[in-house]
This record gives sequence, structure tokens and C-alpha cells, in this order.
Amino acid sequence: MRLRGGMGAGASALSESSTQGHLSVPPTLDLKPHDFRELWREKKSAHLQGTREWAFAEILKWLDDPASPQLFWLMGGGGTGKSVLTAELLDRVIHRAVAWHFCRHDNPAQSAPGSLLRSLAAMLAHRLPGYKEKLEATGVPGEAVDDPAELFKALFETPLLVSEVQAPEKPLLVIIDALDELPKESQKPLLDVIASQLSRLPPWLKLFVTSREEPQIKRALSSFKPKELRADEAKNRADVEVYLRTIARQHIKGEASIADIEADVKRTYGIDMKGKLAVLQAPMDLSKAIYAKVRKKVSAEDGYEKLIAEPEKRNDNLVQMSDDLDTVHKKQAPEAQEKLELLIAGKWEADPEKETLRHPVQGTAKAWVEFADSPGVKSEPRVSEKMEKDYGGHANKLKDLARLTLRFTSCSRMADALAEGLKGAGIEVLTLKNKYASPTPMGYSDFNSCAGVVLSDGTRYVCEIQLNHVDMLKAKKEAHVYYEEVRKELPALCQGTKVDAGELEAFIVGRLSTSSLDAAVDALSAKAEGLFLYAYMLGQHLESEAKKGREIHFENLDSLPAGLGEVYAVNFERAFPEGQEDPAWTKAKPLVELIAAAREPITVAMAAALLRWDDGQQERVLETTALLFPVRDGKLHVFHKTIVDWLTGEITEGSSIREPSAEFKVQRKDGHALLAEGFIAWRTPTPPEGRAPDDLATYYWLRHGILHLCRADGQSVNAAFAAKAAHVYATDLALLRERVDRGLLSSVAKDYLELRRVDGVDGVDLTDATEMRQFVGKYMDVLQRDKGAAVMQLALQQPDASAVFRAAEASQLASKQPTRALVWRNKSQEKDACIGTLSHKDGVSSVAVGATRIVSGSGNSIFVYDAESQELLEELQGTCNVTSLAIWDGGKDGGKHTNQTMSLIVAGFEDGTVKVWDSGKLEMLSEKTDAHSRGINSVAFSPDGTKIVSGSADGTIKVWDAGTMVQLSEKTNAHSGRIFSVAFSPDGTKIVSGSEDKTIKVWDSGKLEMLSEKTNAHSDYVMLVAFSPDGTKIVSGSLDKTIKVWDSGKLEQLSEKTDAHSSGIMSVAFSPDGTKIASGSNDGTIKVWDSRKLELLSEKTNAHSDWIQSVAFSPDGTKIVSGSDDKTIKVWHLVKLEQLSEKTNAHSGVVTSVVFSPDGTKIVSGSADKTIKVWDSDKLEMLSEKTNAHSDTIRSVAFSPDGTKIVSGSDDKTIKVWDLDKLELLSEKTNAHSGVVTSVAFSPDGTKIVSGSWDNTIKVWDADSFNLLETRPGEAMAFSKEAEGVVRDGATIRMKDGGGAFYAPSPISCVAVSWPRIAAGAQSGELYHLEVMM
Repeated sequence: MRLRGGMGAGASALSESSTQGHLSVPPTLDLKPHDFRELWREKKSAHLQGTREWAFAEILKWLDDPASPQLFWLMGGGGTGKSVLTAELLDRVIHRAVAWHFCRHDNPAQSAPGSLLRSLAAMLAHRLPGYKEKLEATGVPGEAVDDPAELFKALFETPLLVSEVQAPEKPLLVIIDALDELPKESQKPLLDVIASQLSRLPPWLKLFVTSREEPQIKRALSSFKPKELRADEAKNRADVEVYLRTIARQHIKGEASIADIEADVKRTYGIDMKGKLAVLQAPMDLSKAIYAKVRKKVSAEDGYEKLIAEPEKRNDNLVQMSDDLDTVHKKQAPEAQEKLELLIAGKWEADPEKETLRHPVQGTAKAWVEFADSPGVKSEPRVSEKMEKDYGGHANKLKDLARLTLRFTSCSRMADALAEGLKGAGIEVLTLKNKYASPTPMGYSDFNSCAGVVLSDGTRYVCEIQLNHVDMLKAKKEAHVYYEEVRKELPALCQGTKVDAGELEAFIVGRLSTSSLDAAVDALSAKAEGLFLYAYMLGQHLESEAKKGREIHFENLDSLPAGLGEVYAVNFERAFPEGQEDPAWTKAKPLVELIAAAREPITVAMAAALLRWDDGQQERVLETTALLFPVRDGKLHVFHKTIVDWLTGEITEGSSIREPSAEFKVQRKDGHALLAEGFIAWRTPTPPEGRAPDDLATYYWLRHGILHLCRADGQSVNAAFAAKAAHVYATDLALLRERVDRGLLSSVAKDYLELRRVDGVDGVDLTDATEMRQFVGKYMDVLQRDKGAAVMQLALQQPDASAVFRAAEASQLASKQPTRALVWRNKSQEKDACIGTLSHKDGVSSVAVGATRIVSGSGNSIFVYDAESQELLEELQGTCNVTSLAIWDGGKDGGKHTNQTMSLIVAGFEDGTVKVWDSGKLEMLSEKTDAHSRGINSVAFSPDGTKIVSGSADGTIKVWDAGTMVQLSEKTNAHSGRIFSVAFSPDGTKIVSGSEDKTIKVWDSGKLEMLSEKTNAHSDYVMLVAFSPDGTKIVSGSLDKTIKVWDSGKLEQLSEKTDAHSSGIMSVAFSPDGTKIASGSNDGTIKVWDSRKLELLSEKTNAHSDWIQSVAFSPDGTKIVSGSDDKTIKVWHLVKLEQLSEKTNAHSGVVTSVVFSPDGTKIVSGSADKTIKVWDSDKLEMLSEKTNAHSDTIRSVAFSPDGTKIVSGSDDKTIKVWDLDKLELLSEKTNAHSGVVTSVAFSPDGTKIVSGSWDNTIKVWDADSFNLLETRPGEAMAFSKEAEGVVRDGATIRMKDGGGAFYAPSPISCVAVSWPRIAAGAQSGELYHLEVMM
């Protein structure tokens, strides 16, 4: 491609090295800034001086204005030059820019929120005085902290606000370019931080961001009005034209002919003049010949070269301040004309031969003025005609109403006037067209300028000044006859086309009157389509052509590439002239395929290894592809995303590419195959010979290796790679562990979606992979907390027949150093129904599940997850607590029964607000504040998705239009208490409601007239009601622990289940076929019932029906005793894991503590009923008891080592010692602690007693005298087995020596240890038998 080389004539020179020096920022405080110097140089070099000045003016005005918003958002499409503008802005404000970040689609890891925020903080520490010291004092978060909101607060809010860094004299700037190029999982959290936390920073620290117009970004930054940079915007096109003008002036040769004008007509109007204008070529040539003689004469004068080199100044957006014709023409133009004249000469007089023309009185003109002509203000009717015909009725575009002509006898005098004279006279040159550098097609040359004068009221008024050589004006008179000849012929020539003849004539006259360069720029601009990227690439192409001695003439403009696709094609054809057969392309194509398939930039080292390059091959290929695939930081990047679109043919909507490459098409799947082979090779124990392990490559393979395996085969029936992907995903726990350790859990979910795409291909079985995905989903919170160390333990806790357990077992057997783990001896061998855990910081108030979305309400937020990957897609903010949710899947019936095709989410809030979102785009569609006067407890969609019903604590039911939230009907006082549940019938004609008033009512859904009701349907609150799928039945659940089924017509009870749960029922639902009912309760259980007889079909049974408060081993380690909140004591055989004996109602209160006697023949128990009891350990027959042993709950009991005494601790803060045989009190210590005594135990020799308390102290007492021997902080017991070896942490039991952990399904309430065995009781009532795998 030989695409390396200079940036083209239009590119600006780089700033002095001082800016590059500022961009080099060292690490500090364990914060590492990203280095953007190479990228900045690349983008900065593409900026053309004189462009984007309007944008820079607005940005700097915003930056300096203390009252302006804290964020400036520049929004534009691809190829419009946002990054180039940002690079130039950074150069201009480098002394006020304290941090910057350039996001790149091909480097997502660099722009992960945590990495981005830490990089910005490192730059601030280096560039903002006082910040580093404040940050060091407040503390830098550790690497484990990756929550963007938490990081933002710690890195920016606290040191900048709480510590009050001194404000600078002028506002400072943070720059973030290309937010849209962040991966979606990174984009959302960062946008949330910007939207919600930016305003908390000092007002003198401002943020400049750029992005494309994307819904997620628009929603997040909706409070900030963006400054749009559109390809079709006049300002943008004008800047692109400036760029193209520089290119055209340097590279386009020759003059425009009549044939060129015909081509321009065809480009503009799509009509072929078929040579009709050829008759105009002769008068045009005669006119050019006259001007050529004059040009030859004046070109010999001093100053002529200065005239040719005089830079143009263009501004297509320049207009008058007023758009009112009367104001601009009659009121302002005369004053402007007078002021303009006075700036040139003190006095003026009429021309003796033409009264309407005036000249300066001799001796009154400025010294640099030779001759000046003032024709006065332009008059009617020409003014109105021009406004309507040329400017679409806009008076503000009339810029030649006040005008002057300056004439000079030499080029040097005219050059001095342009350089110094006008400026010295106080005349502001706003635009300048140089027709000496590029004459008109008729051959004429002059300088035409728009100049600004200030009127008495302060208004800037735009006037016209023409500057010319007197010899050129003489030639104009001579050539005028030929111009008139052309004008005479034109009307007839413009007849007979689909274009209005007058419009066509005006267009051609305009082309004859403007410079040939303007015509070339217009032609190129049409090809550019407003894209700076095109202009840049065209400059590269023309420069390359020029180096080969190939000139581009005006008549060849149509041969130049149009649009980005053709520019890319020209570059490739130049580099590979033999097309696909070119040997250089044969070498380069695999690299291009690799880059196209890669999910982020791969290192040159990775590419060299995959393609088996030697050093010579590497150098040649990289040189060939350097422009479009540059190497930065040792990685291969894509110059612009559209290159890959063009090469692969995968053109997305809105792309700047119209047609794909025909000659140089590449297949991503071939690149995926190369990368898949690389991933397989990487998984081998030893890296390829001669190459050291590459950590960057490792990170890449962890993120993307399985994806490449899935995509390597494309649509091919050969499924070798895909089958390998499924196997690796399902069995490679080492890979999973490393991914978890590196924070790549999201890749696990995404890889499963990739596997789903190849499901069904021959040889691909996702059964095991699905189990692995569900395993990761279920333990997501544990893996995020404990990282990869938890993988093997969790895998070993799965049923023995599961794929995950088999993989763990195989891994342990194959390993020379197997992971130490806790074997769960009594684990269930049934597959757990839980396939995902979605953690929330606050309690979850409501959940709704749709075909593609899972939606939860927690606190003020609504969390929307992808139902398949369980990835968080969006956090929708409310103003108060979310109280109810519902989702409707649009179009699921093919649109046969509804005109509502969007999928919708509705939420009810505590303040009575209802909001509706499109669940696909996640954009809010409508909102109704004060929908109810109190919190909304239930919302539901009608079956067709067109209506929403809401039930509120205000006792009201309302029906709303789902699209507009217009209220359709209302029933006030629908119930006498709070309404907890509302639901539509399957046909949408009825609504059922359940309430605090214990009543169930059925309503007509149209008018909300009551059809039937059942008072006292339950003896407590009715929490939920639901229709059966056929609409004939209604199920209700209540806090009275009862489930009832009703006939939906008359509300007659059909069946009932009392004591369905041990606590209130919060949720009930029919299965889709109506044969089953599922119920959920405050007791933490879910049960499934036969819907006809309400017979229990399944439930989760546990060792106890409530919390297990205490477990203990027998002295010989063969038995376990457990005591529970269900008032039961049970004894278990440890080896067989069977229950040996049980004592129901062992106490009248919760059993808080149980323990075996040293000889194992007895068990002592303590209870909340204040009683101590002694039992025979075999049959659990009571041997003795002591009622009112304490005045409050007994928390702990223990035997002395000789088995003759019992010690007890209580909520009454007392410790007591009892004789075992008669349970007589031997001694006591009142007020032993200032808080509840939670644990007591004898020392091994029986001479001491240790006690622990909620007062956070441990005390050691003399066992006989109760003299206090020692006090130290802590809650654990010094002599407890638990303290010696294991600790409880919520639902986790951890080995103190770091040798493993057990992750229980329910929070652990008590632990007993008899090495190597552990017994643990859970709040759910489950009893876990564990054994340490040594």
C-alpha cells in the first residue's frame, strides 16, 4: 500500500515540542496515566489551520464564562473530525488542560471506567497544584475498588471539595474524546458518573467531551445541550471546503473549460447537457486571451508573487445581524456606506462623468490608497431580486449593499494594501477570495473581500470591498463583449431540461464568475459528503500521485475517488496493482483479516507469532499497511472504523461507506480462525518455542479466545472450532479462575451468547456449557467478591453428576497441587433451580421478567438486565423508592391482536408516580406524576400492552393508556385499605384486586364497575392475586399463610391450603398451563402446588424448619447435635448423614445452645424460654431441667472437662455455674459484662471460664471464685474450636489458615469443629456436614 508518508499539503504543522512535553505525565501515588502522545500527534497533524475556528471560539467562550454549564458536549457523526478537533483544542489550551483521555474502539481495556478515572487522577496530580497532596492525604483507593461512582468520589470529589484545593484564576479543563467508542459495558457506568456527580466538583473544573449521537449517551447527558457537529451542517461543510481548497490549490492543475462546467452541471443537477454549451467555448477562449495578456504583463511586476500567495479567508456562514430587508437595506446600509468611505478618505466627491459614482477628494485618502470608487448603496429592484433568487428570501445574506472598489497601478501597492493598509485603516477583513491565484473560467482576476464596520448602535455590518489592478479592469472592459455574447446564448441553451431554465442559467453564470478553484472545490466537496476523513485521505492520494509525476487537471476531477470507499480503493490499488493476485497482498491479507477479526488491538508480537513472520517479513508488511493500520504502543490499530466496513462488506446503518470493496474483500472468519488457533496454542502449558509468555496476549485470550473459536467457522458445517469452544467453556476451570481474577466475568456471559449462535451445528452440544453458564450466574456475587479462589470450592459443591463437578474432580486429580477444599458431605444431588444471582446494594422491592429483559426495582433505581446474559444494560433513575414493576413483550403474537409493537416497562413509585419505558431502546416514553396520592403497590399491563392498571395505598385503582399515560378510568375508594395487587384477566376485560381490607374484587376493565367481590376472603392482608391462564380462576395469597383458589366469575372458593407456609405469603402465580401454582413466602421458601387440590408437589426441605442456632460434635466425632428456632433438638449420624433422634418442642422457646457432655452420653440445651435442660443423647429423653435458670434468654451452655458442671451465659448479662446431676446453682457472676453474654466455655483444665459478649470484650474468670483474671477486646471465645480453625462470614465458612472456604446456600448461624470435620447450621434451617480435604 506504501501508505506511509507525509500528511499532505493541507495538514498543519505540529505545535512546538512543548505540548508533547506536557503530554508526557509520569506515574504517581500508584496511579498510572495513559500515554496519548502518538495518537495526539496523529490527530493533530490532520488539523488544517483556519478550520474549526467557530468551534474553538464557542469552546473558549464557554470555558471562560463562569456562568456556563460545567460540561461542553460536542456531538457529531463518524468522519466529521471530532478527534482531530480535540487534538487541536488540547494543543491550544494545554496550559489550562489538567487531564485528557482519547477513547478508542480498538482499545476498550484502556478506557474501562476504573482505568480511565485513575489515569485522569494521575494527570491531575501532576498538573493541578495542591491536588496531589490532598489526594495523598485522603487516600487513593486500592486496585480492588472498581465501582466508578466510588472511585469518582474518592479520586475527585473528596480531595477537590472536602479538602478544598485552591481555586485557580481561570477555569481549568478535563477533556474526554469519543465517548461513543467506549464498549457499552464501560460506557454506561462512566456516563452515570458524569451525569450525577460532575456537578459536585468545583465550578472552576470543567469537562469537554465528544461523541456520536447515540441514545445511551443522549439519555445520560440530556441535561447538557450538545453542540452538534454534523456532516451536512453549513459550518462543517465550509471547514471541509477550506481543507479541500488547500488540497486543490496544490494539486489541481489547469483551467476550467466549458466541458468542465457541463460536468459540474451534471454533478449538481444530474442532467447531461450533451455538449450543448460547446458553442460558448470560443467566446470564453477569446475572453481568457485578453486577460492572459494583462496577466503576463503584471506577472513581471514586484509584488505579483505576493498576490498569488495571499491566503484566502472563507466563511460561508457570514451574515448580517438582521434578517429584515428594511433594516439591512434602508436603515443600516447608508450608515455603513458612509463609515466605510470615511475609513478610506476624509472627503468624497462625485465623478464628473457619472454622478452616482464618488471618489476621494485629492489629498484626503489614506496614504496606501491610490484610487477608490464608491457606487453608493445598491438600489432596488436588484436588491429584492437577488434576495429572493439567490438567497431564498434571507436579507441577512445580502453582504454587498454597502460597497467600494480600490484600484491600484502596481501589484506591490495592492499587496501592501492587503497586508497592512486595510487593517491599518480599522477595516476588519472577514472573508477574502483570491482570483489572482485562481482566475474565473473567463480569465478574470480580482480580490473580493467582505469587511466589517461598526455602526453607531454597536452593530457589526458586513460590506463588500473589491481590490484590483487598473490594467485588469481595462482588460475587463475589452473582454466584456465576450461575456455579453455568452449571456446572450445561455437562455436558449438552458431550455429543454428538467431543471428550471432560469435556475440553470444562474448556476452557469455563477460558475463563469467564480474562480476555477472554487469550481474544483465544489466538485470535491460533493465527493467528500462533509467528511474531514475523506478530505484527509484524498490529500494523501493526491500527494502520492504528485510524487509519481501524475498531475490532476480540472477535466479529470470526475476521475477522482468519490466518498471514503473509493478513496480506500485507490489506496489499495496503488499498493497492490495486481489486485488479489499481487504477492504483496498475499502477505498483507492475513494481517488485515486478523485486524478485522480482533476485538481490540493485538500486539505486533501476537500478529508475528500467529502469522509466523520473520523480522524481514514483519517490516515489509507493516510498512505496506502503515497508514490505514498504524502501529501505536506496539499494537496494531485501525485508522478509522470505516476501513474495516469497506473491506468486510459489513456496513452498518449510518456508515459513511456506501459500497464494499469488490477486489480486496476479506473474511472475518478467516481472521477468527487464525486467532482461534492462537488461543488453542496459548492454552498449552508451554508457549511456542522461542517466544516468552506475553501478558498482553494472555489478557486478550482470556477476553476473546472463546469468541474466536465460535466465529472461526462462519456458517460452515465444519464445527471443529465451535465444538472446541463449547468444551473449553464447560470444562476449563483454570481459565474461568483466571478470568474471574482479572475482572472478566462479563466475558463469561458474552461467550455463552456466542455459543448459543453455534448451537445446533453438527458436533456442538451446549448441555455442559449451559450448566457452566448457570453455575457462574448463580454464584456471580461470590465470584465478584472472592475472585478466582472461590471457583474450585464452588465447583466441588455442585451435584456429583453435574458437568461442573466433573470438571473440578478431573482438575483436582490431574493437578500435582490440588486445591484445598471443604467437601460438602450431605450436599443435595438435585440440580439447583437457581441459574443467576443479580446483586443489589439495597433491598429489591419488585421484579418483572420478560422474554428479553429482567427488571428489578431497588431503592430509587430500576435495573434492566439482558435476560440471556444477565448483563446489566441500564440503571433507570427514579425520584424515590420503586414500589412495583411490570414488563410487556411487544409483538410476541406477531402483531395479530395488538397495535402495540414495542416492548414496555412500567414502574410505580412511592410518591405516586408512574413511568413507562421502551424496554428495547431503554428510553422513557411517558411519565405521570401524582398518578396516585400515595405509593403505588402494583402495576400491570393489559394482555395487548395498550393499557396499564395501577393499584395504590390510597385505595384507588386507575387504568391508563400505556403510550400516553392519559387516564382512561378510575375507581376511588375501590377498597377500604391499601391495595397490594392488581392484575388483568387474560382477555383484558376484567381486573382483579387484593387489599389490606382482606377483600378480593373483580372489576370491568373498561369502566371499572365492580362485577363481584369477596369480603373477608382471608383473615389477614391479601398480598397478591392472579388470574389463571384461561381466566376461569383466581389465586390469592395472604399474610394469614393461606393460599386460596376462587372461581373468577362469582368468587366462590374452589380450594384452600391453610398453613401453606410458616410465614406470610407474599407472592403466588399460576404456571403457563394452569396446572400448578407457585408460592413465595417471608419464611424464605418457594413451594409448588397442584392447582386443583392444592396438594404440595415440591418444596425445599431442611434439617430444621427455622434458623439453626447451635451445633456441636459428640466427643468421638460420630454424631452432631443441632438446636433451632423451631424449638427442636436433633441428633445426626455423621458418617451416614442420617437423623438418629429428634425432640420436637424440646423447649417452649428458641433453642439457642446445645452441647454434648465429655463422655457423649448427655446433651445440655439452653433456650430463650430461660430454661436449661439435660437430655440422654441416644433417645433425647429429658433427664433434668432448670426453669428460670436466668431472667432472660440463655445464649450459651457448656460442660466442664470432667462433665460434672455446666456453665451458662444469658441476655441478663449473668454467668452461672450448675451442678450437672441436680442442676443446682453452684456460683454466679452478675453484670459479668455490660452487654448480652453470647458465649461461655471452660478452659481445657477446668480452672477457668471464658466469656464473650456483645460489649465487644472477652473475659477470663477463675472457675471457682469468679475473680476476673483477664479482659481483652473481641467477640469470639478463646477456648472455642471455631476460634481455633474457622470463621463465619455471612454465608461463608473460611479456614483461618487460608486453606479454603465453604459457600453455603444460606447465611451461617453456628459452627462446630471436630477436625477434620465441620458442622454448620444455617438461618434457613439447613445443616451442613463438611470435611476438610487435606
